[in-house]
Amino acid sequence: MKRHNILFGTAGALMLVMVGWNLVATAQQAAPAKQKEVVRIGRDHQLGGVTLKPGTYLVIHKDMGDKQGVEACTFVYRGTSETEKDLAVKTICRRTQAEAVKQFKIESTRQADGSLVVHSIQFPNDGDVHNLGGEAGAEHSHSTTKP
Repeated sequence: MKRHNILFGTAGALMLVMVGWNLVATAQQAAPAKQKEVVRIGRDHQLGGVTLKPGTYLVIHKDMGDKQGVEACTFVYRGTSETEKDLAVKTICRRTQAEAVKQFKIESTRQADGSLVVHSIQFPNDGDVHNLGGEAGAEHSHSTTKP
């Protein structure tokens, strides 16, 4: 009888481990991969029709998988926390490849009126350049208050 209980107990424990392993693997696949960087900008920049005033921002890129290029994947928050009330702008990006950079990189273009328009960002140690702005379907908030 003891041998029977030990056998069933061991089989049950193995079954629980296998189910738990599958649940963890499924949860990791379901959550989009995120890249995050806190950045400080020293002058006004335009992104998705929103003016980002000088200050500190949290920039997040979420890997959208099949929805990449269709749904917003790049989010910029005022300050350092990812809260809906601090969302300054969200937009779609188009990825291209480049050499990896050591520091977060923002590339912008100076317009005829002197304003700077962000056209790409790149996260440290990553060869993906996220080309932003001007895409059809870009979404943004209308708030331009300082962080």
